[in-house]
Amino acid sequence: MNIFKKIFNPNVDPDPQPSKQDDTAAPSPEEAIDAGVGDTPAEEPAIADTEVHATDNSALGDHVQVAHATLVNWIIDALAPLRGGLDDAEVLDMTIHVDDARTRLLMGDTFLKKVRLALDNNMLSPLAAGEITVDDTMPAAPNAIVAGGGRLLLVLASRRHVVREEPTATGRAVITVVEGTGSLAEPSYLLDAALSQVYRIGRGRVARQRAAIRVNDIVINDLETDERLLAMNMQVSSQHADVLCHGGAFYLRATVSGCRAEGGAKTMVFHGQHGKELRDTFTEEPLHDGDIIALGGSLLLNFKVVD
Repeated sequence: MNIFKKIFNPNVDPDPQPSKQDDTAAPSPEEAIDAGVGDTPAEEPAIADTEVHATDNSALGDHVQVAHATLVNWIIDALAPLRGGLDDAEVLDMTIHVDDARTRLLMGDTFLKKVRLALDNNMLSPLAAGEITVDDTMPAAPNAIVAGGGRLLLVLASRRHVVREEPTATGRAVITVVEGTGSLAEPSYLLDAALSQVYRIGRGRVARQRAAIRVNDIVINDLETDERLLAMNMQVSSQHADVLCHGGAFYLRATVSGCRAEGGAKTMVFHGQHGKELRDTFTEEPLHDGDIIALGGSLLLNFKVVD
């Protein structure tokens, strides 16, 4: 417990002589949550870094595991009235609202994977198939579902009510890199549906895996001489994603190496301010003029439709 408090609040000293019981007693669910919440810190640590460090320490890891289990149970209990009553053909996105900074720190990628698995196991698959995001506000939403005695608010949104603009079908587009986020082997790449229906994106010209060889059409520069840009490029897989063309419109699809759910790197598409991560290898996400494609941890690509 003292280790957990020390990590999140370095200004508070642990007990000078902790009792043997404090060192060995397993935390209760509420204690595990409170150990990570408490007062808001002066500087909030990065969520990803917090979870990585937490799992590196066995004592801290025990508390995180209990805290995650408690938070997941709160969510599943709150959604229990929907169990078995959702249309399997529907996709529901869920936003988890929490205004407590320390609870928010516990809700990183590992936590969200546990939520998604629990939803699948509790006959809430339409929610498991949708986007799950965490927001640091507590809105006065009339349709919000209260979880954890009011510590969390769950807001659901059906994809059936989201009107999406169809991609422009000109059959031609250009991809360039957002300056400072990485580099391409060429200044720009033209996508022309009349020449190819598939454009492969990856680090390096050729990717080799076992007996297979993949030739990339949009090459993330693996010969970059700027060490800072090279470090960004190296977060991209050698066989990361594909741009497909159907009926003159373009779509992005992640490969296994570019899908975090499959153990690969991150692939996202930003439509304006809204970002969507590709969490499988079969979804074809429409690309619109002005979209941003995010690969790995830093590299961003501009997608521009050409008339």
